[in-house]
Amino acid sequence: HYCLLMGGPGMWFMGAIAVVWLLTNLVGLALSWPGAWLRIRSWVPIFSVRAKAGSYKVNYDLHRVGGVVLTPLLLVLAFTSIYLNMRVLVIPLVAKVAPLSTPGPRGQGYGDVDPRVTPDEAMAAASRAVPGERLDRFSWDFRNGGYTVRLQLPDDPGHYGNNLASVDFMTGEVKSLRLAANDTAGDRFLNWQLPLHAGRFWGIVGQILVAF
Repeated sequence: HYCLLMGGPGMWFMGAIAVVWLLTNLVGLALSWPGAWLRIRSWVPIFSVRAKAGSYKVNYDLHRVGGVVLTPLLLVLAFTSIYLNMRVLVIPLVAKVAPLSTPGPRGQGYGDVDPRVTPDEAMAAASRAVPGERLDRFSWDFRNGGYTVRLQLPDDPGHYGNNLASVDFMTGEVKSLRLAANDTAGDRFLNWQLPLHAGRFWGIVGQILVAF
């Protein structure tokens, strides 16, 4: 679904498919758009099916009605797919429209050594720095000499959390902390991409729609 088990080339391949998907949705919408679109009655044929006009026209009308009704959801899925697979292209474009946060200092690297601080101690330090959190996951960051701990707060759009704490391998000190509450407009826009793609923005109804 993400990269067809082909790593980087698969990500770019699926991203390119998402670009084509987005464009074909826009073309379909343009072909269906009525000329006098400001008049409500101009939209009636767009959402109507000529049931007695023969199988060809019935099929055509069903295709158009279904396409127009689903276009908002399909556009969201297509664009979020492009972001998830082509972040290196999308993020600079977003930065031109809305500012993005710059990463804070992460700490010094210690080379190939065993951390003195255990994962449990690192997560405890992150929890103390972000009261009311729910720990989601952590990873090792050997280049910067620390653990990266992801935490979720009640207002986060993502079910995985949008708050990051960097904890030093050797001292257990929280070297940097990024809270979603302090994010810029560009950060918040990017934070919403995965929840929108997975349908979590609309709760269980959205997840059913995306599954459908």
